[in-house]
Amino acid sequence: EVGFSYYPFFACLSTSSQFVGSILGFLYTATWFIVTTMHVAACPNGKIGEFQQVLINWPSILCLVFLLGQFIHIFIKAVRIRFGLKKEEEETLKENGVLLHHQAGYVKRLMRKPPEQLEKSWFQRKVYEWDPYFKFPSRMIFTSVLTLLCLYIFVLLELHLYTYVFKRFQSLTEQYEEAVTSSNDSAKYE
Repeated sequence: EVGFSYYPFFACLSTSSQFVGSILGFLYTATWFIVTTMHVAACPNGKIGEFQQVLINWPSILCLVFLLGQFIHIFIKAVRIRFGLKKEEEETLKENGVLLHHQAGYVKRLMRKPPEQLEKSWFQRKVYEWDPYFKFPSRMIFTSVLTLLCLYIFVLLELHLYTYVFKRFQSLTEQYEEAVTSSNDSAKYE
């Protein structure tokens, strides 16, 4: 079911006809966005607690918004290419088997002498020093995003389990206190 529902997203993103793919993908994504948003707005609460649907569906809604933006970007790029405002250099380079622009720039930068070290920010020193010509592979990005989504779902499940166990423990404590007070009724023995 999921593969059948989400296949059009990937088909529209990967089609060679960017103009048609962007229009159909935008319409399909907008439909999913509207349906998902209406479903969340109609019944935000569930068995787990308040705003269950909002907590569970916000990653999906966020991804749909990203896809809407991506289809708009693809549409604008296709219109610019169609009207001759931009060349299809990436497409022709791909077909000829030559490096893409960002790949060629990255290789050139690697072959040059390293520039003088300027003062780096804390983020560049400790976390990541970026390169304007380097692009992360899609598989790495998808794996990272999927890992974060799985971690989010795991935290939600753990929160639900904690809430359930806490409620059960609280009810057992109340039953135990009730049993203790009923067995320690000293008024019977006077």
